[in-house]
Amino acid sequence: MHMKIKQLVYLLIAIGILIAVLFSSGYYYFLQTTLLEKMNQESLNRAHDVTKRIDTIYDRIAYRFYEEEKPMYQALETAQKYFKENGRMASVETLANLLNTGQKDLTYSVYLINSDYIIEKSTFLPDLGLDFKVLNLAYIILQNVFSQKVDIDLSAIHYDGVSQDFRRYIVQKAKHGDYMIQLGLSLKNEYSLKSSINRLQEKIPTLLNMHIYQLFPISPDIVNVELQWNSHSFSQTKQKQILRQRDLEMFKKQVVPIIGIPMHEVTHQVLMEYFSNKIIGELKYQDIHLWEEGHYVHRIMMPFMTFRNNLDKSINLLIMEFDHSEIEKARHFMQQSMWAFWIFFSLLIGILIWILRYKILDPLSIMQSKMRKKESVPFEKIPYRNDELGAISRTYNQLLEDLQREILSNKSLYEEFKIFSGNAIHQIRTPLSVIKIALEMIQTADKEAKKRIRSSLVSIEHMYDSLSYMVQHDKIEYVKERLDISKLFEQRCKIFSIVAETNDVILEQYIEPDIMVMMNPYEAEYLIDNNLSNAIKHGEQGKAITLSLRKINNEVELRFENYAKAIDNIETIFHRYTRENHRVEGSGIGLSMVKTICERNEIFIRVDYLHGRNRFIYHIEAI
Repeated sequence: MHMKIKQLVYLLIAIGILIAVLFSSGYYYFLQTTLLEKMNQESLNRAHDVTKRIDTIYDRIAYRFYEEEKPMYQALETAQKYFKENGRMASVETLANLLNTGQKDLTYSVYLINSDYIIEKSTFLPDLGLDFKVLNLAYIILQNVFSQKVDIDLSAIHYDGVSQDFRRYIVQKAKHGDYMIQLGLSLKNEYSLKSSINRLQEKIPTLLNMHIYQLFPISPDIVNVELQWNSHSFSQTKQKQILRQRDLEMFKKQVVPIIGIPMHEVTHQVLMEYFSNKIIGELKYQDIHLWEEGHYVHRIMMPFMTFRNNLDKSINLLIMEFDHSEIEKARHFMQQSMWAFWIFFSLLIGILIWILRYKILDPLSIMQSKMRKKESVPFEKIPYRNDELGAISRTYNQLLEDLQREILSNKSLYEEFKIFSGNAIHQIRTPLSVIKIALEMIQTADKEAKKRIRSSLVSIEHMYDSLSYMVQHDKIEYVKERLDISKLFEQRCKIFSIVAETNDVILEQYIEPDIMVMMNPYEAEYLIDNNLSNAIKHGEQGKAITLSLRKINNEVELRFENYAKAIDNIETIFHRYTRENHRVEGSGIGLSMVKTICERNEIFIRVDYLHGRNRFIYHIEAI
């Protein structure tokens, strides 16, 4: 299907736009996806790194606390002895200094708890005045100690929300008074949870905050949540119930969006049942993205277990929030840049289409219309007379004028040629008839002369036929008929045998009898005569020319082979007025007429060179 230039230009523009859309969209999607994946993977890698580091910190702290179990009992004995010698009113600060002397990585706090279970004296001022009766579990333990059902209670490792660090307590009733002595041990320096995590946050600038929760399965459908550490400071209070409520609310706020429970369906029981079931199985990390307080936050919930968790059958839940605001700004800028690009690209395409139409397509349409009508192109229709289209228009107008003059001249020459060729054909026919009659009347003993006359006569007849066919082939209808081409080929070979003998050439004939084709006899005769004449003229003297006619399936093969120099350019020998060998006489129109006959009759031509012989092979449909 042929396409106009205007259609082609618009098609190319459409293809260009489509490619630009696909490429830019794909590239934009690739950058956005890559950026998001990189952002998420970076946060996830850091979350795993933080989890491992905290796991190590927890284990190191737990191990250090268990190393201090025996020294804690010894410190309690020292405290009993101190109050025995100095009385209940003795300074707790002095005792604390005594216990902390020589200690590099730990600190003791001293508490005096009266019979009303209130801390009346303490070196840790935030705990002063704390009433243990509001803390059920602690109150039961202290009752057992005060009643001496339990001599000494050494607690598990607890996270203290005020100091934001781990502590362990040991308590015993005073041996010389109605009160209890409690010592609290906290670690410092590299064993301090707070300082360790603060150092960790300094290494990760994008880490906004971190919360570590410890989940204790109390029953199959109840889980206790205890905040172990968070990056935001709590108010200085020891009201555990208030603190625990805040822990739970913060836990719900952070966890609910991640685990996908609708906020209006969230109750303490629903949340706890969810984690009870998950703890029985296996918790896996989960994450979400959200805007919070002006930051684009990537929140990751990462479970992990430490040595301490194995002891109390709990699990730690680390919730980290990474600040991806800068990356989100980059994505937003990328999106704006893409819109700006498309606006600019659309304007550019519009300007390009306008220029193409005004400067190229419309002038081309005008030129095409004028050329189709064979009229000159008016310059007022071309916007720019000095550009390429203007130059083409001027050149076309000049060529049109020259062509019109040439046509008039050629018409005159053609009419003169027709008159000349008609006269020449008429004049050649008369001497040919005279030569034939004279040849029959000659009574000479010179047989060689007679052969040459006959040879010349055949050549002149062939020339006559060529001129006649060239002049009349487009005027006369050559009707096809059932033709015995074997008989015709034999007759023409017999006639041209005289010419071959004169040129010292032998004709070797291999003709199968009774081969029939649908073809005009005059055109078939001309095709055979021309190939015979060429084979004799261009063949080497003293060597045979092989002529064959055979039927192969539904096809007739007509073959002419002569020993000669290979044809230099097979493609051009069928062009009019082209001769391969200029030393041999000829008009250069014979093979052109042969090609015309073959095209009329759908005859396939094959020309090649094999074993020193040029081969002209014609394939004709048999009947």
